[in-house]
Amino acid sequence: MRKLPDFLVCGAMKAGSTSLFHYLNKHPQISMYKKKEVHFFDDDKNFGKGIEWYKKHFKFFGSDIINGEITPGYMLLEKVPPRIKKIIPNVKLIFIVRNPIERAWSHYQHMVRRGLEDKDFLNALISEKKRIVKNERELRKFSYVERGMYAKQISRYLEIFNEDQIKILLLEDLRGNILKAMNEIFVFLNVKEIFSEDMFSSRYNEAKISKNPVLARRVKKSFLNRIPGFYKVFDKFALKPGKVEIPQKAREYLQNMFRQSNEELSIMINRDLSGWK
Repeated sequence: MRKLPDFLVCGAMKAGSTSLFHYLNKHPQISMYKKKEVHFFDDDKNFGKGIEWYKKHFKFFGSDIINGEITPGYMLLEKVPPRIKKIIPNVKLIFIVRNPIERAWSHYQHMVRRGLEDKDFLNALISEKKRIVKNERELRKFSYVERGMYAKQISRYLEIFNEDQIKILLLEDLRGNILKAMNEIFVFLNVKEIFSEDMFSSRYNEAKISKNPVLARRVKKSFLNRIPGFYKVFDKFALKPGKVEIPQKAREYLQNMFRQSNEELSIMINRDLSGWK
């Protein structure tokens, strides 16, 4: 027997989504879809397959077990909230957001590693508006600033969902006091709280950078890119541990871009976000 999910996790938190997926899945009353990102509501091709296709990703285990999925991209696109509202009107929504400047830099580094970005960071930011209006594919790839406009994106949900259906947490909460943050989520989902940190680990993947961005771009354009699972092998040789600091001019540009959005989000969630500078 299949059922629609009881909750969705959205947000700009790729850096922590894998860990959060495992934390949620460890709870005895929670069942997560095994591949983490279903991309039903934000992918027109998948959405066109219909509700029964979506249901196939989830099983009914009994009234005391709830199902969920994590697809960070549900937060970005305007078409997603009304789609969710129509199909799962009573769903609970969890948004995990992070410092938008750090998020933009992480996104940019990912594009460089994948051979999809050939501009330096500041020029990529300045060029964003022209790039993302071309089509949805470009929006997904180059939305370094747009994805960090959290207040606007969450407001789309608040317009059509009740406030008690929405929970907003910072990635810093998960990295700071994981037990407290996860119990906040469990209370929100109406499942039992966990009183032991043994279930959780605060370790996150080590930052990695591309050894050769030019090679990465060439590989992206070659037939190798079409081989399933190729990048998992390629990354072992093409990446190295390391963290590159955000260029100061780019940081200042982003501070100006995100100032108003951060202030709006701060009021929305009643949290001091001044540390995001």
